[in-house]
Amino acid sequence: MTNQPLLRNRKNNGRNVFRKSTKTINRNFFRQLVEGVLMLTGGIYLIKFLNSLPQSYNIGEISTIMWKDTLVSILHMFDAVMSLFKLLTIIFLVSLCFALLLGGIWRLMKVFTTKLSTSRKKSNPTFKLSKRR
Repeated sequence: MTNQPLLRNRKNNGRNVFRKSTKTINRNFFRQLVEGVLMLTGGIYLIKFLNSLPQSYNIGEISTIMWKDTLVSILHMFDAVMSLFKLLTIIFLVSLCFALLLGGIWRLMKVFTTKLSTSRKKSNPTFKLSKRR
């Protein structure tokens, strides 16, 4: 026996499980003619409308106003972001202040309690540590 791979016919291999079958769309001549005429008519009327715009509107003035408003809104947004950063900085500094105050109080209480407990042990002679045997 030889170990030769089986050659399969590519057209009938049954591996079209995840592939869409290719179907040709048959359109008749009349439908394509109507679609073409409608698309051409729509394009012509759109060109005519676009050519009439400069007579009705001053495009230069509209674009100048648009750019001015855009720049003003960008400046307002920059001011808002700067105000947000200022607020976040103040919140961070307040939290840092509370953390430092609480940490300082905690350390001082720890120092005073250890100092008081060692001074009590030295001043009280009845307190003795006995070693276990």
